[in-house]
Amino acid sequence: MKFSNPLNKRETQNLFLLFSLILLVPFLWWLFPGWHPADLIAQHDNLQVGFIYQRELIRAQGDWTSVLYWPGLAGGVKVHDITGSLPIIQLLAYFGASPLIVSNLVVFFVQILFAYFCTLCTLGLSRVIYNNQATTPYLVLILIGLLFAFLPLLGWRLSYGHDNIITGLFVLLCFTVLFLEEMTGQRSITSLLLCVLALSHTFQHNGFQLIHYSVLFGGPMILALTFAYPGQPILQRAKWYALPSLVFLAAFLISLPKFYGMLVNALGSDTSRAVGTNVIYSYTIASVGDWLSSLPWSAEFIPANRQVFTYHEVNYPLGPVALLLLLVKPAIPFARLAI
Repeated sequence: MKFSNPLNKRETQNLFLLFSLILLVPFLWWLFPGWHPADLIAQHDNLQVGFIYQRELIRAQGDWTSVLYWPGLAGGVKVHDITGSLPIIQLLAYFGASPLIVSNLVVFFVQILFAYFCTLCTLGLSRVIYNNQATTPYLVLILIGLLFAFLPLLGWRLSYGHDNIITGLFVLLCFTVLFLEEMTGQRSITSLLLCVLALSHTFQHNGFQLIHYSVLFGGPMILALTFAYPGQPILQRAKWYALPSLVFLAAFLISLPKFYGMLVNALGSDTSRAVGTNVIYSYTIASVGDWLSSLPWSAEFIPANRQVFTYHEVNYPLGPVALLLLLVKPAIPFARLAI
């Protein structure tokens, strides 16, 4: 299979989606929430950890090896092996951007990549599952992209400084995009380069938990897609895995100097999980009531006894997204919709 011509319709569509998101995501932050470039979007955990680290990386002009160890923090901490560092922050730090600009651009960067990959996943699944070969109008393409860019769940996580949760999901999203493009013969240079870019950030950041979840829950999805087309020889199905695997290998090798240190730390005695302390269930988990109260996407439905500082841990505002399933495909059988 050959690369698609960069000037063909599908490649043009992908580039249009990308640049539309680059222009519209910051604009909509300004238009609706009333964001101003002097305002910091990511707060909460970001103020306690990320913002401070970004400031130190800026002082080091983006040289991550200069901030491997902080002797003045908690008696001495291998801080980089705990947090990692995003290449986009290094680049901005090298050019002397302020911590405010760096932090806000990271939010836009994650939103744009997330929206791009989710949109292509949607279009690819539509082609595979429903055999939908129709060209998506540009206006619809933009609307789908902006829907994903401003998912309530995404906005909630990013504004609390939980960008590692989103970058960890790039493992699932990137493999799915590349795999669907191989299946449908729609290989895209734009998607390939963006996947290398996104995965290089994933493997250089502390998103181990979401990387694990992406493999654990995403693996069966990819296996199911492998058998979506009946009558295909096994060799042809195996070929669909070749390019996505090479992209992952390239991103992993690029990230190896950082990834190695973070992996050693995660498996060593410096992390509480390695010595048996349960840091997940000793804090808080979402109950069935928490999940149900998240569906309406309204603060009025949050139980009065829920502590404010745990809102971001247990609230998943999914209501409007669930309703869109009914609007987009109203004739779908109820059983399939429920699944």
